[in-house]
Order: sequence, then structure tokens, then C-alpha cells
Amino acid sequence: MVQRMTALFPGQGAYFPGALTAARQLPEADQVLREIDAVAQRSTGETVSDLLFSPDAPAIDELLASNPDLLQLAIYSTSVLAHRVLLSRGLRPDVLVGHSFGEIAALVCAGAFSVADGAEMICHRCAALRSVGELDGYQLALGTDLLRSERILQLIGDPDAVAAVENHEGQTVIAGPRASLDTARTIAGALRIGAVTLKSPYPFHSPMLRDAAFDFASRIRHIPQYRMEVEVYSPILGRAYRNSDNLVTALAGHLTRRVHFATAVRAVRDTGVGTFVECGSLDALTKITRRVLGDGPDVVPLLLPGTSLMETLASLGEDRARSSTQSEQVRLALAPGLGNAEFERLWTARVDRIARLVISEFSATADTSGSARAELPVELPTPATDFVLDRAPDPPPVESGRSAPADSAEQARAVPARDELFQQLVGIYAEALEYPPEVFDEHADLEAELGVDSVKQTELLRKIGETYQLGPLPADFKIGEHNTLGRIADLISAA
Repeated sequence: MVQRMTALFPGQGAYFPGALTAARQLPEADQVLREIDAVAQRSTGETVSDLLFSPDAPAIDELLASNPDLLQLAIYSTSVLAHRVLLSRGLRPDVLVGHSFGEIAALVCAGAFSVADGAEMICHRCAALRSVGELDGYQLALGTDLLRSERILQLIGDPDAVAAVENHEGQTVIAGPRASLDTARTIAGALRIGAVTLKSPYPFHSPMLRDAAFDFASRIRHIPQYRMEVEVYSPILGRAYRNSDNLVTALAGHLTRRVHFATAVRAVRDTGVGTFVECGSLDALTKITRRVLGDGPDVVPLLLPGTSLMETLASLGEDRARSSTQSEQVRLALAPGLGNAEFERLWTARVDRIARLVISEFSATADTSGSARAELPVELPTPATDFVLDRAPDPPPVESGRSAPADSAEQARAVPARDELFQQLVGIYAEALEYPPEVFDEHADLEAELGVDSVKQTELLRKIGETYQLGPLPADFKIGEHNTLGRIADLISAA
């Protein structure tokens, strides 16, 4: 059947310079950003448009230091605009899911608040956080599951140090006072659990923000709430929002409550969702969702550096159209008297039973007729496969008896410029270690600061050697002398 679609809205960190440069001429961009710019101009003295459309815009670290409010508005704007473009291409998600701060964008896209009101909420949220002053706390990503993370916190015994975000079985974010989290890091190190400090200005989803939550609630009490046009599932509440919920109160409370993201994606998957689309910059939620659900569903990031938003949407649309055509064939073959909506409802509710009946029929046929196979009157729909953007063409085959061109080996060994190489290494290490890319810099010690043991470092170096065709590591190679990505990049450049 036509797979239900979920739109995922990321939170902190979902930004890279020039993410929306290619969308500048789209009519949806003007409609969305005109409203947000008006709010941004009043609050920050700048517009979000100038930031989002410029490929030379500041990096995330610079914005965190110089204009954090504008960064939050940029993340929000990117998500709302990505969703608006999705709708304009005929791709309408059935469920919306926001990760932490991303729940504001999800509720706006569902129609619960206007675009301008969502931007105003974000400005009030920033002001409420500033009102509590500097808090001596932070967020720490532990490379383990929720249960082990909570056991570490139990040993510390600080009620303000809590599990803040459950991303997947290999990553839990804890938050709280600096002293307690420093202790948690030490315990994690002794247990050989990776621990990475997140570049977050506040210990979100911890009791340390209770005063900010009360202030935020009072600031947004006047914002009107409208009827939602599509379901929004909250990883914080552990259920879908209802129109009877007081949404502004719920959003304020999110500053202190835990995010159960892994549980949320499993819950929406179980309603028949087969496609997850990340409406925002980068692919943090794409990676988490794939880690939680495996290879079953299609998980598509809309905005990655070096990819085309329009090409991604076109490919996604083709897959949905193909699935829709196959679904119609199945409906006409099995239940031509039912309308599409009723058939979809019954199929979703009874798909397991239908599958068992088909398997039983095939097994019975095989038992009575040897190798004979029953044929279905139509082709059943199959899950859409992952698609790859901007894939390089396969090399031409080499004719028998002829060798490859003399320069082909040199082309295969080609190493990019140093800066580009470093960014590629960041991507490889971030994906392998399930760490956010921003924790890696030229000088971060992989073992002492990021908790990567020598066995894992050797494994990754072998992978890099294969990627850049550098050959085996020399016998006298010392891991301790290549303990940062900067040194590894220098090693590859010099090879």
C-alpha cells in the first residue's frame, strides 16, 4: 500500500551555511520568510533571509557566540520552509515529529500556530533562557543505552543530573550540573563508554531549567492556538498531541522533560509509516532513525551540503507515485468496491493477517506441486529503495585482454585538498562513532577527549586506508602519534 510518511523536525545543531541558497527563488521561501523576518528584525535587528541564503554565512560556532537568537530562528525557518516545499510538490506527511526544540516547527507546520507566532515563541524562549543567567551545567552524550546511563546517574545521586534525551541504544544524552556531569564522564571512561560534551548553551531537558520554563510559559501565554490539520507525535509526551491540549504550556514544560525519540519513531513506524523525511539541515535525525529502525523504512534527509533539494524531492515524489500506482492495482484486484481511504485503513489494520494468508497459500501450493509457484494477478507494492543523489557514473568496463588506462590507479588514489579531506574525515568519524560532527576539530584528542579506544581507532584507520587506497598501516605505526583528526589528515595528505 502507499506508505504513510512522517516528517522529522530537528532541534539544536541543524544548521550549515547556505543550506537554502538553492531555494531562494522559490515562491514558498518568500511566503515563509517574510513573516519570520519581521519577527527577527524586531528581536535581533537582523533578518533570517540574509543568513539562510548566503553561502558565506557564519558557521554555527560563530553564531552561537555572536547571535544565538538568530541561529535558533534560522533552524526553525529552515524546517518550516522545507516542509512547505514538500507540500508544494504534492508530498503531504501523515505524521509530524519534532526532536526537542523541533517540536515548535512541527506544531506550526500542523497548523496549531502561525509561522510568525512560532518565530515569536522562539524569541521568547531565548529570552526566558537568558533570564536565568549563566548556569554551570551542560549536556553530555554517552555512548550507551538509557538503562546504563541512568545507573551511572544513580551512582552520582544528584537529582538535577538526569537522562535528557534517549536517541537510540548506543546514545543517551544526560544533562545537569557541571560537577555531576564531570563525575559521570569519569565513570563512563572507567567503563570504556564514550562521552562527548555537546555544544549546547544550556543543560536542556533537566531540572536546572525549571525557572526558565515558568518564565517561558508566562511569555507565550497570549499566543493563540488553532486546530491541528495533521497529527503531531510528541517524543516528550509519548503520544500524539490533541487539540484539547494546552500547547503553549506543553512547549514550556519541554525545557525540563526528557525526549524519548527512539520510542517515538518506533511508535509512528508501527502505525504503518514507511517513509521518514528530515525537514531541516543535515541528517542527525536520519542517522538516529536508521539506527533505531534498521534498513526497513526509507529515511530521507532533504538538506545536505552538496546535494540538491529539488533533486531529492523529485526522487521522493517518483517513489511515492510508483507506490500509489501499485496500491491502486492491489485495491482494484482485492476490493474494487471499497474507496481508497477505507481500503487503506483496512490494509493497515490487517496487513499482518493478509501476509500470513499469502504465505500459507504459497506454502500449500509448493507442497502439492513440487516446484510450481502460484502467481498473483498484480504486482504487490514493495518498499521504495534508498536513492543516492549525485552518484558518480560507474566506470566503463575494461575489454577482455586490455588493461585499464595507465592513470586509473592514480585517479583512484586521488586525495582531496586538505580542508575538504578534513571535512570528509569528520563525516566518517561522526557516523562511525554516532557523535555530532561539531565535536570534532583539528586538535580534539580521540581517546582522552572523545573516549575512542585504540582498538576502535585502528579499525577506523583501516577503513580510511581502504577509502583512500593508502595500503596497510606500517609496522612501526603508533596510534598515540595520530590521535587527532588533524594529524590523520596530515598523514593522508603526505601519503
